[in-house]
Amino acid sequence: MKGKVLIVDDEDNILEIMKTWLSDIGYHCMTANNYEDAIRKIDDNPLDIIITDVCLGEDSGLDIVKYVNELEERIQIIVITGFAEVEEAVEAMKNGAYDYIKKPFHKDRILTSVENCFERQMLINENKIFKKKLQDEYNFQNIIGASKPMLRVFDIIKRIADSSQSTVLIQGDSGTGKELVAKAIHFNSTRKDMPFVEINCNTLSDTLFESELFGHVKGAFTDAKNSKKGILDVADGGTLFLDEIGDLKPSFQVKLLKVLEEKKFRRVGGVEDINVDIRLIVATNRDLKKEVEKGNFREDLYYRLSVIPIELPLLKDRGEDIILIAQFYIDKFNAEFNRNVKGLSQKGKWVLKNYSWPGNIRELKNVIERAVLLERKEFIDLNFFKKESIINDKIVSEEDDGIPSLEKVEIEHIKKVLEFTQGKKKKASELLGISRRTLYQKIKEFHIDVNKD
Repeated sequence: MKGKVLIVDDEDNILEIMKTWLSDIGYHCMTANNYEDAIRKIDDNPLDIIITDVCLGEDSGLDIVKYVNELEERIQIIVITGFAEVEEAVEAMKNGAYDYIKKPFHKDRILTSVENCFERQMLINENKIFKKKLQDEYNFQNIIGASKPMLRVFDIIKRIADSSQSTVLIQGDSGTGKELVAKAIHFNSTRKDMPFVEINCNTLSDTLFESELFGHVKGAFTDAKNSKKGILDVADGGTLFLDEIGDLKPSFQVKLLKVLEEKKFRRVGGVEDINVDIRLIVATNRDLKKEVEKGNFREDLYYRLSVIPIELPLLKDRGEDIILIAQFYIDKFNAEFNRNVKGLSQKGKWVLKNYSWPGNIRELKNVIERAVLLERKEFIDLNFFKKESIINDKIVSEEDDGIPSLEKVEIEHIKKVLEFTQGKKKKASELLGISRRTLYQKIKEFHIDVNKD
C-alpha cells in the first residue's frame, strides 16, 4: 500500500471512479460525500492525501481545507473545482491546498497530482521522522541528516554530552555546519543552562585580542576608562566556541594554551589571577595537523585542543541528506516569502545529488532561496539549475549530444529485467535490488507497459 487517501464528493459515481483509479495503483482509499462524514474520517484515520470537490451540495470543500490547515498533522490536499470556481481554488491554495484540478478532469491528471502529492508527503514524513529522532533522541535542533557520516557525528555528540570538560576540535570545510554542531554539543551537555559564547578568531586584531578575551582593568591603556569583563568572564560555567582557530596568531596561541593548562587568567593591567571553568570548543576549515607540520600552529596546543576531534563530511558525500536539506529550505522559504514551490523534480533531485557543492550547506541554502524566490513552476527542475550553472558534467541530456539520459538508462534496464522475468514483478524487484513498492512506482512513473504479473 502506498498511502491513505480520502476522497470527498457528493456524487457517488465520482467517488467510485476515483477510488478505482487510485486503488489500482496501490492506494488505500476511503470516501465521504459530505463535510461531517469527511471530518469524522479525518479525525479517526491517519491520512496522507485528501481529494475534495469544492461544491459538496450544501457544504463547501473549502471548509475541509481550512479544518485540515489547523491540524498539527500535515496532510496534502487536492481540490476539484468547476469552471466558475477559480476564486475558490485560489483561496484553497492560500489555505494550504497542494493542487487544484478543473472539471472535467482526466484520469492521468488525477493520478499525476496524487503521485506528486504522495512523494512530497513521504519526504515530509521522512524529514519529520529524522527531525523527531534528532530532537527526541539527541535534541540536535536545526541539524538535518540520516546519512552514515552524519549519524557518526550525532553518535559522538551523544557520547560526549556528559563529559563537559573535554575540549572538542571540529574540522570541516566552510559551510558544513561547524557552528551548529558546537551548539548541539553545548545544549546537550550539563552546561546547557550556562552561557554559550562564540567568537571568530580571524576578526581579532593584535591590539584587541587580550582585551576581548581576558578583559582589562581601568587605566590599563589609554582608552581603558573603565574596567571591562572579557569573553572568558562571560563564558564562565558555560562553553566558549572559538571559530577559525587555525587563524589564531602564534603569540595568541601561547596565551590560550596557558589558560587551558592553568584554568585561570589575568585581566590586562590586572594583578590578580581569576579562576575560570569553561568547556572549549574550537572549529577550523584547515587541517591543523598540516598547519603544525608547516610551523603555523603550535603542536602542544593542537594536542590540547584535539581531545575529541569531529570531522564534518562534505555535503556532496551525504547522499539523500542533500534532498532532505533542500526540502527543509524549500518549506522554510515558502513560509518566509509566501511562496508555494512544492519541491524538486526528479531531474532536479539528480542534479543536486551529483553536484560537487564547493560551498556545502551554505551554498545549497542560497540556491534554494533563489529558486523559491524566482521560480514560477511548481517544482524546481533542470532548467533552473542550468541557469544556476550547477549542472555536473555527468548530467548530460539526450538532446545535447546523443548520450542517453539517466532516466532512459533506468527505464531500459527495468524493461530488460521485466522481460527476463516474464513480467513477474516480485522476481524483477529482487534482481533490481529494490522493493516491489518502488518497482511499482517506477513502472507508473515511467509508463512502462507490463502485460504479465
